Amino acid sequence: MMGPGGNRPLVLTDETGAFEFVDLPTGNFSLSADKPGFITSRYPEQTRTMRGNRPLQVSDGQTLTGIIVPMYRGGAITGRVIDAHGDPVEFAQIQMLRAAARGLPQSRGGTATNDLGEFRAPKLEPGSYFIVAVQRNQQPDDPSDAASLPTFYPGVVALDQAQPIPSDAGRRLTASISCCSIPRRAW
Repeated sequence: MMGPGGNRPLVLTDETGAFEFVDLPTGNFSLSADKPGFITSRYPEQTRTMRGNRPLQVSDGQTLTGIIVPMYRGGAITGRVIDAHGDPVEFAQIQMLRAAARGLPQSRGGTATNDLGEFRAPKLEPGSYFIVAVQRNQQPDDPSDAASLPTFYPGVVALDQAQPIPSDAGRRLTASISCCSIPRRAW
């Protein structure tokens, strides 16, 4: 909860989902709820037509009841990043870009690949996503191993060639990206 004077302490729900804030000062507050595997929710619930979150107004001594914060399971996109030789790309930075009806895609989180080149991007809102992978410089003193160009799913270097992946609430999708622009070290 955010209100006058900044952040308020976290409050946990009971087994029924009920919660209570006590001794709040008069003012405007915003309320959000988090749960593993779920999209962060806000009260009041935002819609596509709203331009921001209307504050929750609390007066001195006022009791508000019946506040419901709907929670939705997030989608997840998992995948693997490989180089031109089929080897896993370790520590590649993965960015999820949500496609917009107008304008540029918006960043909706990121992750990194593990030692097997695998990644998992959880808690995604329903929509279509572009996935971009970038291998970071592993050896700062070696200019031939500089950060690579971004590579978009399914292995292209330009956003206009990328394929969006649809994500629905609670659904897990898999994608594989071949990052041919990542330099291969001679061992």
